[in-house]
Amino acid sequence: MELKEAAKKLMISNFEATGRKYITPSWPHYRNQWLWDSCFHAIICANLGLKDLAKNEIEQLLAYQREDGFIPHRIYHGIRSSWDLERMFYKSIVNKVSSSITQPPVLAQAVEAIDDPEWAREIMPKVIKFYIYYKEKQDPDGDSLISICHPCESGRNASPEFDFLYWKHSKLFPFLNPAIRLAKILNMERKYRKLDWDIARIWEADLFNVEDLMTHCIWVQGLRSLARLVRKIYGYDKMDLILKLQNLADDGEKAVFNLCWDEKEKIFRSLDSKNRPIVNHLTISNLYPIILDNIPKEMISAIVANHVLNPKEFWTPYPIPTVSISDSAFDTKSEWLLWRGPVWINMNWFIIQGLRKHGYNDIAEKISTKTKEMVEREGFREFYNPFTGKGMRVKKFGWSGLAALM
Repeated sequence: MELKEAAKKLMISNFEATGRKYITPSWPHYRNQWLWDSCFHAIICANLGLKDLAKNEIEQLLAYQREDGFIPHRIYHGIRSSWDLERMFYKSIVNKVSSSITQPPVLAQAVEAIDDPEWAREIMPKVIKFYIYYKEKQDPDGDSLISICHPCESGRNASPEFDFLYWKHSKLFPFLNPAIRLAKILNMERKYRKLDWDIARIWEADLFNVEDLMTHCIWVQGLRSLARLVRKIYGYDKMDLILKLQNLADDGEKAVFNLCWDEKEKIFRSLDSKNRPIVNHLTISNLYPIILDNIPKEMISAIVANHVLNPKEFWTPYPIPTVSISDSAFDTKSEWLLWRGPVWINMNWFIIQGLRKHGYNDIAEKISTKTKEMVEREGFREFYNPFTGKGMRVKKFGWSGLAALM
């Protein structure tokens, strides 16, 4: 079956699985609705002639938005999963229907992909409020870099750059890592629940505060999409808002270039709560400034030459692995401790866009070709082996349909 038709069938099938409420990432393993998954599903649907499904995904998310603009990373829709240990603490004392953390904001990119100005006008106030929430609530030190308070807010739950924040003995007892991580996370969530997941009190507690490059860069690019949407919908009537969004994006870019660049290693670094660079691991997040509009030429050329095209790091037979293959944490065997090596299609989708934006079309095309080759051969899997392209973990995984858009 042609890849676009297969992706279209996948979206409809995963929509039907939920009783036509929302598109599940993969039934029955992932039964709830996730924020950035739904945004990717909307982008896929919008590009495959399923605009009504795309709009429904966004409307379902916005139905659970709080007054301050926050949108939860996970909406339960009354469906429980017996294996889900973390969920008992995700909820605040008063909130029973969704989690109390958010996820990388791909919302504006999804609304832009749907390309329906009349519909977008109706939801635009809520979308704007969501992006302003990040600046007002998730930049506790005011340096224009977005912070996350939980590993799952990055979308890359067990990515190794977060290891140092919740275990000290990972090298001594590697076989215990999954159990230690879960125990630490559950304990942190228990403490957050005592704070009723109040974000201001969470920053004061300083249990987990990472200025995560990937989350931040996606937010900045979302601001760019949002500014274009506002201009298209309202024209010059909202010039002050357009300038505000553009200025937030500009400040967000400058903060990355000025605060996160490692001149010695020619790479960008996420920062901890003390604004110290996180240097313990090298992951795909370190590459994400590639997607920014105004990254200096010398920086992106250094990243591409030294890291993206480095066969000892990210240039595998099936690029791009989520962790450098030279990294001590690189692992393609585990299918339960996620984001530690295999290829995820949504990651490639962003990187490909960034490379094309800055003129690296040949490299983008190679990644795109290899990505489609994996998906065509193995089906829509959750992630893939970067050496063999073998599909791993759950099948019929929604956002892997992005391969059809490459």
